[in-house]
Amino acid sequence: MLLRKLLIAAAVSLFINIIFFISVLVQSNTFHGLFSELTSLFIFISIFIFMLGLPVSILAYFIVRDMEDSRMAINFVIHIGSSVIIGILLFKILFFFVILTFVAGFLFFIGDEVFIFQNEHTRKTNKLWSAVSVLLLILVISAPILWFFPNQDANLNEADAIDKNLPPGLTLIWNESSIKNISPVHCKQEEKECQADRAPYKLPEAGANLEIVDSYYANTVEFEITNRIEEPSYEFFYLEGAKVKKIGLVDNKLVIPYGLKAQVMKGNLIWEDEVLSFSIAVK
Repeated sequence: MLLRKLLIAAAVSLFINIIFFISVLVQSNTFHGLFSELTSLFIFISIFIFMLGLPVSILAYFIVRDMEDSRMAINFVIHIGSSVIIGILLFKILFFFVILTFVAGFLFFIGDEVFIFQNEHTRKTNKLWSAVSVLLLILVISAPILWFFPNQDANLNEADAIDKNLPPGLTLIWNESSIKNISPVHCKQEEKECQADRAPYKLPEAGANLEIVDSYYANTVEFEITNRIEEPSYEFFYLEGAKVKKIGLVDNKLVIPYGLKAQVMKGNLIWEDEVLSFSIAVK
């Protein structure tokens, strides 16, 4: 019995990982740069199924093995009820993962009926359970793929609206308020060799023809980019005394250090074939 339970758990783990694999694929269109993260998730999913699903399945066997008429119903309630409760307790509002725990519980139940209690079923009943398993496989794998096509159409419509002849649009959100003037400078590599602007400078007494924002404490800058789909890389430079310092994104935003002197900071959004530079004046 234990060997069969282990084989069922392994099959359930493989099946759930396949579902997760397909779901990530159709949503991201690529696994570039995600291999190590996905491998870690697959290992976590498998450990999760063996540590929680397998003990519940073994316990269910000892509870229902001597029952007669109500055995199948109670076995079903134990597997499905426990999987849903575990999913809700662990993942709460992450509905996709709750669904995965439900599917895992149902697969454990199917595995029991097909491989553990097969002698209690007629050949016709065993074929029915096998058909239900295959149907579930098709439905669960088809769901993310069917979800993908309308979203792919939306992405295509968005791509159609992009005009590469025009520069990308950029709005900077400084502490939840947009900066009106950032002096954007756009350069396309096909027209000339683009040089990113990495030279912040002290704010002149006469100003810098820019909107000047106050920097009394640690501030954040967020980016809203339009007329481009591809994600750029980000550079940002500021003065600390006489030294030029570079900072990167933290949780998709810039965190500007506390206590900056009045200056014009420089930033760049860099795509494969174009650069968009901008300036932020602070005091």
